[in-house]
Amino acid sequence: MERTDRRNLLLSGVDVTVIGHGGTTIDRLRSRLPYNRVQNADVVYLHVGENDYERKSPEDAALDIMRLAVDLVYVHRVRTVTIGELAKFPVHQSNWCILVNRCLRRLVAERPGHRIRLWRQRRALYSRPSSLFARDGVHVDRRHMHAYFNTVRFAVMSAVRHQ
Repeated sequence: MERTDRRNLLLSGVDVTVIGHGGTTIDRLRSRLPYNRVQNADVVYLHVGENDYERKSPEDAALDIMRLAVDLVYVHRVRTVTIGELAKFPVHQSNWCILVNRCLRRLVAERPGHRIRLWRQRRALYSRPSSLFARDGVHVDRRHMHAYFNTVRFAVMSAVRHQ
């Protein structure tokens, strides 16, 4: 991956590795995750799940995300995994993502310590989800992508501070 200051979330003194695959599902990410790049990492920001809509129940999606986070912490020795709250896509006709987020909040609360955290996105970012996305209803528009970048940056900074 090309390294730039922007790709490092404009943070100095912290090595940020971004692992993302557009359109991926939880299972596909798990099978393709380059574990050697996250081994012993200080922080992994994990945002996955929206593409499992209609493939999994909200409970199963939340459990699978949590299993991946637990695997990263206890098998691959990541110090902190921050799970990003899912966004409700306008093309989703149900509250599936909201239900996944509720399950994730419960699952994270059941785990002692601060090694796995749920990052609740800024209300301004998700308060009106239809305005967040481009006309296709799937991709985040440019203005909101900048807001998302800032919330991920703050989540990583927060995780580093709490270690």
